[in-house]
Amino acid sequence: MNEHDLLLEDIYKVLDNTETLRAEDKLAVMMVVCLSLFKESGGDRINMKVSDGRTLSLILGLPVTAH
Repeated sequence: MNEHDLLLEDIYKVLDNTETLRAEDKLAVMMVVCLSLFKESGGDRINMKVSDGRTLSLILGLPVTAH
């Protein structure tokens, strides 16, 4: 098992063991972690292919306002 796999396993264990949190709250925590990683890496986008062929994208950007 590499470090990536170990980290994923640890994250899943923590999320599975917090049964009192709603799924939405768990997702919010993961989004905060992603934002921290964006700041650390200087990135603003991540794409991940999921098993059914779709792509999950997370983009950090400013809101667009129409005038």
